Amino acid sequence: MSLLLALLLAAQDAPVEVPSEVLRCASDNSVDAVLCRAVVAQGEDRFTDSAEAFEEAAGLAAADPDKASRALLAGANMWLAAGNAERAGAAIDKALAIDALDSVQRGFAHLDRARAALMGGNSAMASDHLERARALVPADPWVWYLGAGIALEDEDLITARQQIAQALVLAPDSGDVLLRAAAIEAAAENLEGARAHLQKVREVAPGSAAERTAIRLLQTLSEPAAVPTPFTDEE
Repeated sequence: MSLLLALLLAAQDAPVEVPSEVLRCASDNSVDAVLCRAVVAQGEDRFTDSAEAFEEAAGLAAADPDKASRALLAGANMWLAAGNAERAGAAIDKALAIDALDSVQRGFAHLDRARAALMGGNSAMASDHLERARALVPADPWVWYLGAGIALEDEDLITARQQIAQALVLAPDSGDVLLRAAAIEAAAENLEGARAHLQKVREVAPGSAAERTAIRLLQTLSEPAAVPTPFTDEE
């Protein structure tokens, strides 16, 4: 079964009384069959199952470095979704070590490695991988978004503002980017600036989790005793 067919099948609904993989994927242990099972598990938010299947597929595809490295990166994203920073980082390190990724793929791999490092509480490692990512994919807003978050955590508001400003240029209608911009302005005690970013979230992301966070924070900022220090862009 081709990967394209697996992706198409993964988008279809399956009867709940039968395991999805049984209906959608071949039962053998070929690379494509295992990739199919990984995609199905991903579509059902079974992130750990998906990550393990992607890693199994990477092992089976050892003779194809490009496919193996891409499977590892897909697995890493599933480990991140499952909240397992250690396994995500290990998978990305393996993919980078294969050295089959093109420059853009490598840039995104370093970006994901930074995310894993941040999840694991290692901001120094995250910063190092973000610098590598920025050199390879400077037009990706999340490189700047994550950099702004690290600078904010370090209370370096000048750098945080510079980084989030670039993220806003690249993704002006992103609710997440606007929330982080609001957090930075609140930390700088610029509450009017924070409110402006939060209002923009409501305009560009109605009905989203970002909008719900923006509404809650706008209410907090409207309270007489509101102070900027506890402000956060996380819901």
